[in-house]
Amino acid sequence: MPATWTDYLEWQSNYFTYHFCIPTFMLRNINLSYIQSHAIENGLGFLV
Repeated sequence: MPATWTDYLEWQSNYFTYHFCIPTFMLRNINLSYIQSHAIENGLGFLV
């Protein structure tokens, strides 16, 4: 595999880790009522 392709795959792996792998203790502490009301107030209905 070319080095640039390997670098790209590493970048994708890091991006996934930082943005989608949220520890369980953090998920349990999320205040969903705030997020939902914030989304409604700002017209972000697709988040609700």
